[in-house]
Amino acid sequence: MIKIFGFIVFLAAFIWTWTLFNSKTDLSIATHANLQSKLSLYLEEVVKKQKPEMENFKLIKIYTEKIDAQKIKAYFEYQFDSLISSKNNPTEASASESPDSTSSEPSKEVTTQNLKGEAVLNKSLGENTDVQKWYVAEVKINNESIDFKEGLTLTTSKNNPEPTKHETPSSENHAEPKSETK
Repeated sequence: MIKIFGFIVFLAAFIWTWTLFNSKTDLSIATHANLQSKLSLYLEEVVKKQKPEMENFKLIKIYTEKIDAQKIKAYFEYQFDSLISSKNNPTEASASESPDSTSSEPSKEVTTQNLKGEAVLNKSLGENTDVQKWYVAEVKINNESIDFKEGLTLTTSKNNPEPTKHETPSSENHAEPKSETK
C-alpha cells in the first residue's frame, strides 16, 4: 500500500512539474531579449547626451525580470571613460615660475566611471496586440564609482598649490635603499 501511495505522489509531482515547464508564459524570452537590447541602446544614448566627452561606453551586464504581466524590472551596469579637466589658477602660481610655464593650461585626468542601476518598464495598452509597447516609468542609479587612471598628488605647500599627476609605481619598481659602508 505504501508503494502505491509513493508512486501516486511521484506521478503527481512529475505531472505538476511537466506542466510548469511546458506552460506558455505571458512574456517570452524574445520579449526580454528585445527589451534588453533596446534599453542598452537607450542608456548609451542618454549617457552620450549628458556627457558628450565620454568615450568607450561598455554595457557590462543587463538582465530583466517579470514583476507582473504589465511590468518588468531591468537591472544594468555600465562603464565609460571620461576626461576631467581642471584649469590651474594663475594667481596662485608661484612667483618663481617662469612666464613660459604651462600652469594656465588645463590638466586632464582620464577616469573610468562605473554605474549600476535599475529601471521599471510598464506595458502600454495599444490597439495592435501583436506589437508590444513598453515605456520606461522609472530609472534609478544605485551605485556610482570613479576609477582614476593616474593618481593625483595634493600638496599643502604654497609654492606648488596645484595637484600634479602621479603614476602609481608597481611593486617591481620599488628599490630597497642601499647602504654603503667604506
